[in-house]
Amino acid sequence: MRQIVIPELFFKKIAERGKLCSRIWVYWLGNYVDEILNSDFLEKQWKKLATIKKEELAEIYEFGSQLLQQDFKIIEPKKETQIPKIQKENAEKIIDYLNEKTGKTFTKKLVNLKPIVARINDGYVFEDFKFVIEKKCHDWLGTNFQEYLRPNTLFGNKFETYINLKNDKPVKTNFDQLALAVANAKTISFRRK
Repeated sequence: MRQIVIPELFFKKIAERGKLCSRIWVYWLGNYVDEILNSDFLEKQWKKLATIKKEELAEIYEFGSQLLQQDFKIIEPKKETQIPKIQKENAEKIIDYLNEKTGKTFTKKLVNLKPIVARINDGYVFEDFKFVIEKKCHDWLGTNFQEYLRPNTLFGNKFETYINLKNDKPVKTNFDQLALAVANAKTISFRRK
C-alpha cells in the first residue's frame, strides 16, 4: 500500500484560507489522492462540486496544488527483498520435499521461502529440515493438526523445539505397546502337561 507524506505546513496554509478550502482539500486528499495533480482533475471536480463557483474552486485548487508540489511525497511500498541464489535454491529444495511428504503444493514464493532462509541463516542444514518435516508428518497427518504442515508453522519460531525432538525418547503409543505385546506373545511357548 502506498503511503503519502504531506507536510504539516500544507494543512496550516489550507486552514488559513478558510473552512471551505480545508473541507475541499480534505475531501480531495481522502478520495482522489492519486489523481490530484493530473491536468484534467479540476475539470472532473467542477461537475462533482457544482455548487461552488468555478473561479473559487480554481483558486482553491491552484493554491493547494502549488503547496503540494513543493513537498508532496508518495512512498511506494518496498519490493520483496531478494534472497541470495544459493539460499533460494536450498529453500526451494525444502519446499519440494515438504510438498512431496504432505501432498500439498506450496509455491516457491517469498512468503514460503523466508522462514526457511531464516533457519538456514541460523545454521540449520537440509537434514534438520528433513527431520522436522518427517516427524511432524508422522505426528500430524490424518489429524486435526495436518493443516499446520506448512512452511510458516514448521520453519518459524518453533523450529528449534521441533529439532530438539531428535533427543527425546520415542513415546510408546497404545498401538506400539500392543504390537510389542503381540510380538512377545508369539515368542513364548506354553508347555502342555
